[in-house]
Amino acid sequence: MNKNTIIVFILLVFSVSSLTGQNEHESKYDYITSSYYQLVYEADVAYLEGNDSLAFAKLQEAERRCPLINQFEHREIELYCCLLMKNRQYEKAIAYMDTLAVAYGSFPFRALAELGKDSILTRDFLINNPDFYNKIFPELLAKRESFYTPERDSLVKNLRAMSEDDQKVRKGMDNKKTFNKKTFDYKTMYKTDSINKIKLLQIIEKYGFPNASLYVDKDSDLHTRITAMCVHFWKDKEFGKMLLRFVHEGKCGPEVYGFFVDKEMLEEHKKLIFGVFNHTKKKEVKDFKNLNKRRISIGMPTREMEQRRNELIEQGKHNE
Repeated sequence: MNKNTIIVFILLVFSVSSLTGQNEHESKYDYITSSYYQLVYEADVAYLEGNDSLAFAKLQEAERRCPLINQFEHREIELYCCLLMKNRQYEKAIAYMDTLAVAYGSFPFRALAELGKDSILTRDFLINNPDFYNKIFPELLAKRESFYTPERDSLVKNLRAMSEDDQKVRKGMDNKKTFNKKTFDYKTMYKTDSINKIKLLQIIEKYGFPNASLYVDKDSDLHTRITAMCVHFWKDKEFGKMLLRFVHEGKCGPEVYGFFVDKEMLEEHKKLIFGVFNHTKKKEVKDFKNLNKRRISIGMPTREMEQRRNELIEQGKHNE
């Protein structure tokens, strides 16, 4: 058995084990078919448009259908905390603050910032929770700190190293003017991808998919790099199936699977399925009139919803 055959065999073993070894952790909720993701997108846009009541209603419905998760891009639990405070549901807001600290190593800065802007709300909140800053607040900070265990720190360090290797072997590929296919070291790139996939499947088998609750919510750069690393395994159909299952379970963002599929289309010079890349034109998308149906089928927002959210975020940046 030669070296390449051994690598393929190991990859196959880990792919199968990662697909079957997570059964005991499978969620009874389906975040795609329940329309959870769509409700979160609608809440996000409503809040950015200044319609707090609609945003609150959408998140209440999402919560009714599935346990809320704090996705990296949308941070729906943080937003819900903010809206719960505005609706004087302080006990529930504090309970979700606890969830953020314990499960995500995060803190509801947005909710507390909103609290500080409204003197009437602040007074009412402190009347109902007089010991918040003396007792509850320090406890939340302590729980947040305990989230960063040595094991988690080691895991994050390994993921960072893997993502750095993933980018290092692709250095220069994004520059069309200087990139030379004839001299580029594809052999090293493929070897690095094989090693990274083995390591990632080991992590998934032990910890689950590396989302915000696993690799530390505040590490934005790592979130982007893990997505890129997964996309670079586009030839592995079983890996793609695993990603989609995690999306159904609320453990992986729908955009990760969307990028995974469209990367394959891009590499094989085919029209895109989900149109996830920036500046994608209609003619570059297969059956464009049904694009939104396909996006919704994997939990992604419609193209219009995505564009609207981006516009509102940009407007917010300019108004700061």
